[in-house]
Amino acid sequence: MHAEFRRETRQDVELPDACRTQARHWLGIDYHELGWVLAAIDFVVIIALSITSGTLYHTIAIGTLGDVDRFAGAGLVAGGLFVASHKALGLYQPISLVGEVRQTGRAALVWVGVFTFFATAAFLLKIADCLSRGRMLIWFTSCLLVLPLLRVSTSRLLAEGLANGALRARAAIAIYDPEEARDPSLAKLLRRAGYRIAGSFVATREIEPESQSDPWADLVSEVCHVVRQQDIDEVLVCLTWRDRSRIDALVAALHVVPLPVRHVPDGQSRPLLPEAVLYGST
Repeated sequence: MHAEFRRETRQDVELPDACRTQARHWLGIDYHELGWVLAAIDFVVIIALSITSGTLYHTIAIGTLGDVDRFAGAGLVAGGLFVASHKALGLYQPISLVGEVRQTGRAALVWVGVFTFFATAAFLLKIADCLSRGRMLIWFTSCLLVLPLLRVSTSRLLAEGLANGALRARAAIAIYDPEEARDPSLAKLLRRAGYRIAGSFVATREIEPESQSDPWADLVSEVCHVVRQQDIDEVLVCLTWRDRSRIDALVAALHVVPLPVRHVPDGQSRPLLPEAVLYGST
């Protein structure tokens, strides 16, 4: 079978138009770097609140600043545990930061778990005497309020950045089936995942070949042409999953393209699969 296709040069395919807008990028931050930025902010905030709560409590209760080094050390340990836990759970992926309600709840839950582990370890290691209960309570409560609020701000920042193009998106070439090209849920998914579609191809139908040549050769040749002309980060395969052999043939043909090739769930699979599938291996 030979694949016939057309290259979309007009915006008649419902693609992430917000990613096409030209705007000044916030501090040069890439959409996919926001997770690391938030991780650094979380770490600093937990340390700062540890020091602040300790000095505040000791100033009010005892009249001294207390042992600032110990407060900072406790913040370093708890901050490291919080960031590591968040990273392991995939909660720093930008696409996971869009939903405000989900993120505030997850951040609070992770902090409760981390603080409980830290307090238990401090008690068992007999170092809890250095960390007064009043100070620990203030620290726990302040982080429980501030960390979820950071998620609310981040979610709104992401939504605004994606809407006005202020965040740098990853340039990608998309290969569609006709039904996938016009699916609004796909456009929304790609937009939320931080992709800017720099070139798109729609496989229209298949015809019988007159030779044994690669059925995807012409399309791959066009993809390579776009890659040479533009700064492309990835190739997105947005074909229906009903014919797996067809997808495998296309992916095999795309091996000549020196870019990651990423599968995108089709219309039937998208409701069943987490959006984070876009961050899986390629």
